[in-house]
Amino acid sequence: MKILVTGATGLLGYHLCRNLVERGHRVTALWRASSNASILNGIKVDRALGDVTDSASMEAAARGQAVVIHAAAHLAYWSKERDVQNRVNIEGTRNVVAACQRAGVQRLIFVSSIAAVGFPARGQPPADESFPFNLGHGKLNYAITKKRGEEIVLNGCKSGLDAVIVNPATLFGELGEHYRGSEWVEKIRNRRLASYYSGGRNLVHVEDVVNGMVSALERGKTGERYILGGENLTYKEVARKAAERLGKKILLIPVPPAVTGILSSLDPLFSVAGRRPPVTREVHFTASQFQYFTSAKAEQALGYTFRPYSEIIEDILNWHDQRTGSLA
Repeated sequence: MKILVTGATGLLGYHLCRNLVERGHRVTALWRASSNASILNGIKVDRALGDVTDSASMEAAARGQAVVIHAAAHLAYWSKERDVQNRVNIEGTRNVVAACQRAGVQRLIFVSSIAAVGFPARGQPPADESFPFNLGHGKLNYAITKKRGEEIVLNGCKSGLDAVIVNPATLFGELGEHYRGSEWVEKIRNRRLASYYSGGRNLVHVEDVVNGMVSALERGKTGERYILGGENLTYKEVARKAAERLGKKILLIPVPPAVTGILSSLDPLFSVAGRRPPVTREVHFTASQFQYFTSAKAEQALGYTFRPYSEIIEDILNWHDQRTGSLA
């Protein structure tokens, strides 16, 4: 099957391209001139130079494809980048949907985010796909743009587009010379004390999400969304698990919302100087949130499974063993 992947040079896109090629599909990777396309070396993919914000290049790339998987996104928790984020996540998705309709693509898989679902309040059960979106107040533009992207896709479904939405959680995984999320373990190894935010997150390995996306391609229902998440843990629990695995005794210091609030007040000053502050207003907002979700729908409908965070830690340690020496 001929499949176009947008965002192919990102963490999710890279692993998706590799997985699809291994399954025997003919994959075209859409990449921007400013991206590091060398990450795709070693994967037998066709390459299309273009950008989702450029409707002409998007239509050219979609032509002749059976499936489009739209994984390109602008993930930034910083208000200074709001305009470009809107262009990529909203207008870019609009271009993708239009290109799929004009090209007669058989199915679109739209990669949204758990942020587009909304965040449950402390003490509430983990959110599922029916959770009422509660982040439309403007504090987290990323969530709003991904939600708007979903709405554009669903509007396309009303006019005949066959599209499925997936909502990945916080991703961990290897990309080139880096491992996203490894810093969560490295700070435990390298320090005698470590700080942690007061909230929590849902953590998932990128390969589990990719397998879920393939299942969504094959078995997902048109117009449905599927949360592809992992284990729900507080930031403190994440640090403790890493410390226990490394056999480290470490002092864990909580960072209360009042502290992140003070730090985020410097955001405008950094923004004027063109520098990203250590704690943006968006990071301050999310630091105390319990971003807990359930993947029960995907488990039942798609056969989705995910590994616990303890296995993600092992993957991080193995990655370091192979490249820079043992963390343990």
